[in-house]
Amino acid sequence: MVAITSVGTPALSSTAPYGRSGTSPASAGAAGASAGASASDGAEAVALGQGGGSPVYTRAQLAPTYAWERASSDAISGRLAGNVLASTMSGRFAGLGAALLTQLGGDGSDYSQSVIGVAPGAQVNAIRASRFQAPALNQVGLTLTMRSGATVTVTLGSDTDRLAVNVAVTGGTLGAKDRDAVAALAGAFQTAIDALGETPPRLDLGGLLDTDADLFAAVNLHASIDVGQNQPQTIDFVASDQQRTVSVRGPSGDLDLNVDMRETSTLGTAAQQASAIRHYLQQFDAAKSRGQGDPALMAMFKDAFAALHSHRASSDGVFGKPSSNGIDPASRIALSGADHGMMTGLGDFQASISQTAVASNPMRRDEVDAFSYQVSQHTEISGKSELDRSVHQRQESRLDASFHRSLFGDTALMLTDSPYSQNYYYDQIHDTASSDMSLAYAKGALVQATLTQAADQSSRVQKYELGRLQSDITTPNAKSRTVDVLGMIDDAIRNDTYHQIPDDRQRDDVLSSMHDRVLLHASTDQVGNL
Repeated sequence: MVAITSVGTPALSSTAPYGRSGTSPASAGAAGASAGASASDGAEAVALGQGGGSPVYTRAQLAPTYAWERASSDAISGRLAGNVLASTMSGRFAGLGAALLTQLGGDGSDYSQSVIGVAPGAQVNAIRASRFQAPALNQVGLTLTMRSGATVTVTLGSDTDRLAVNVAVTGGTLGAKDRDAVAALAGAFQTAIDALGETPPRLDLGGLLDTDADLFAAVNLHASIDVGQNQPQTIDFVASDQQRTVSVRGPSGDLDLNVDMRETSTLGTAAQQASAIRHYLQQFDAAKSRGQGDPALMAMFKDAFAALHSHRASSDGVFGKPSSNGIDPASRIALSGADHGMMTGLGDFQASISQTAVASNPMRRDEVDAFSYQVSQHTEISGKSELDRSVHQRQESRLDASFHRSLFGDTALMLTDSPYSQNYYYDQIHDTASSDMSLAYAKGALVQATLTQAADQSSRVQKYELGRLQSDITTPNAKSRTVDVLGMIDDAIRNDTYHQIPDDRQRDDVLSSMHDRVLLHASTDQVGNL
């Protein structure tokens, strides 16, 4: 066995472990070059092997050394030197995203640094320069497209033996306002990184939407995370004045969400938006429970849905007026507050979640555990003017799921090739739901106002004992209800015998009170109670 020697060159500088020695990358580079040549005074000696003549090494010689992309004693390098000793992604990336955006907000310049752990006995100068900024097993990238023309790209990468960061500004330079705006996102970026580093990964993207539309044209985040056994989970988030999207791909399943940002006329009050988001999150929980969905994947779905609908304009101006971001509404027909009472208050969207199907029963491979859920909203606004306008909003959902469960509630199900393990229920769920709202005005008078809710829930349960089918029961359950809102308005006016309330106000009061009833209900019981 030969002594371990750290070698430093102008292109590749090596250091002793920065976090342990307390030296900076710059000063440690020189110390590392001679670390293996002799033991330092007072260092503890360690003998390896048996018998006489065994080589003697110091603990410093047995510890890995670290090669740096460039020698520097700046604050980012210091944080890298400490973080590289961490064993988790969250520890590796702790504080780095915020530090990079804060630094960029100060000087607006590019930055690149990387540190690689070098095993004892390995040659530092054998590391290729290209490896310092090569794609990593765990990687998070943020791209900020500024309206000034400049594009900011921030990348953090972590492998078992490497930690790297890179900041690049292309297409122009950052002015003072741009730099301040970028620095203001430091906390939100770090929050998103920290959530992705949790086990299982979580989405916390709302802060990245709190941007000035006059300065930012788009915000993109891409992450690739090793979730075990070298299986990556990728996350893509895009926010622009046209759309907001989240896409997740991974071994447990996929999810996709898209919110249309072009039509702002559909946006209701801040309270209506918050109420609709809460309602939909409850619907997602109900779907997960009914279809035995994966909790971690559904949690990401819920986080993404809430984030994509956050920080939007509102009709009451709490979040700014719908046109405050400089984007004209697609329809150019203004809707009244009463109209918004008959709508969800959210922008149109499409969302889906699909778990990876698993054939968990070796005796019946056609029986798979699966979960698929889709939900959407689409709005049509038409007419010659506000006086002659029509509005139609449709919400839809679909749940398809199948799963195995034990015949005995207190016994875990473990299906094998043995008939003695084949005691279970196999459930198949097929549900659909819809909510249709229609409004129409002629010469300023309301001539149509209807709401139709429908839910169709179907479940099939097969019962097996010792591998033999004992029962096969399909239970359909469908319900639909139409509410004549125009008739409700006529009743309110007719009941106001002394005409204490103007007819137009009666109309608006009834329409405004409809918000909770308009929201999509997937359960037949809920539809029946409308």
